[in-house]
Amino acid sequence: MKDLYTEIELQMARTIDYLAAAAGADTQEKLGSLHVQILQAVNAQMELRYASCEPADYIAASAVTLQVQDEETGRCYTRLLPLDFKENNNGLVLSGESADGKPSEIVFFSNTAAEKISDVTGRGPDHSRCDE
Repeated sequence: MKDLYTEIELQMARTIDYLAAAAGADTQEKLGSLHVQILQAVNAQMELRYASCEPADYIAASAVTLQVQDEETGRCYTRLLPLDFKENNNGLVLSGESADGKPSEIVFFSNTAAEKISDVTGRGPDHSRCDE
């Protein structure tokens, strides 16, 4: 196989044509629903392939792919955003710039990290977990 990407595009075109016909995806809303389901299925299959690989303790990237489904039309959109992404077992951080060019971050804590923060700020349980 000379060009893998061309082969992938050809196979995906055939698969999407078949699935669109089978699902009766003849409107933008139905196509959007099919699009989301295809993405979910591809991700699920890739996760099965990655299952034999060593799990990552830390993930970092300089761009983020965002996929949204418009509430009104049902169409699925994909955007590549220039955001720094960092993830570990405490959560994830998205870093970029605000509209005026200043550094900006959004932090999403894991449940474990949120519990730790609650404990160290005095909002945790009144007794030590070690005594249990």
